[in-house]
Amino acid sequence: MERFKKFDLILNVQIAIAFSLSIIFSQFFNLENSITAGVITLLSIQITKKQTIVIAIKRVFGFFLMLALILIFFNFIGYNLYSFGLFVFVFAILNSFFNISVGLAPNVVMAGHFYVKMSTEFNFIINELAIYLIGLTMAIAVNLIIPITKKDSNTDRNKLDNHVKKLLLYISDLLKQSYMINSKVIDREIYQMYIDKEIKIINEFINDLEIKTIRNFENTLFNNDVYDIEYLQMRKKQINILTKIYFESKRLDSNFEQTHVISEFILEIIDDFDEQNTVVGLITKAKLLISEFKSNDLPKTRNEFENRAILYVIMKDLIEFLREKYIFKNRKL
Repeated sequence: MERFKKFDLILNVQIAIAFSLSIIFSQFFNLENSITAGVITLLSIQITKKQTIVIAIKRVFGFFLMLALILIFFNFIGYNLYSFGLFVFVFAILNSFFNISVGLAPNVVMAGHFYVKMSTEFNFIINELAIYLIGLTMAIAVNLIIPITKKDSNTDRNKLDNHVKKLLLYISDLLKQSYMINSKVIDREIYQMYIDKEIKIINEFINDLEIKTIRNFENTLFNNDVYDIEYLQMRKKQINILTKIYFESKRLDSNFEQTHVISEFILEIIDDFDEQNTVVGLITKAKLLISEFKSNDLPKTRNEFENRAILYVIMKDLIEFLREKYIFKNRKL
């Protein structure tokens, strides 16, 4: 929450600085309607650098489209409400057609200047174009100069990995019925409440991190490296799989030899949990464990059959968990 408050503050500082500079530059060049330059800037600063530039390009295109229309409507129909209303109607349709609706409002305001001035003389067109370009340029310049977000992706990835390892440890202990928090033995139900809380924390963290990661990517103009985004998506899939494993583990009501084997295997996953690990060895071992389980004696009771079926599903899910990491490490760069 504090991070987002800080982000809002930086964005508002950007807007205030750019707004003021736009008006100052417009007045320096003795341009009419100088306040409009600040308004254009205010409307054009976006959360990310790429968004700001895309918006600027669309609005410039919209400006020239607006200019072409008013030259037709005002010069052939006249400077009256009918021609202005018809212009707005046609301009709105064309904005939707060309997907440049972000420039509708500011460009209608610019058209209003021509309507009030009752002139489309070349000098006034240059004046309005200069106002528009100053406003957009200030929005882009300030957005490029003042950083909105700090790139600390390595720290964020480490935090996310620690959350995943913690959830793995919870599941391992749940399987072997070792319910301890801070070296104190607690009831199974209370232990599950801790796991539920951890899952909630992870999901909130990853949602915030997803927003931040995409924002960082959008703020890097000449770098299309999507590593952080793909890494986050991989961990997100793994967390969903672990959540499924957790709910499967809750259904177990007996303790078997296979349960302890799986619990120990999860501890091995934690020990080898690293961003650079290809997990090939872990996947191979998981498949061997499944083969061993199949060669064990058949269940003697219905309860044993049901519990071993759940354990089999858990092992398959663990392989899927590891496979997500394998796919990520072997993706095309």
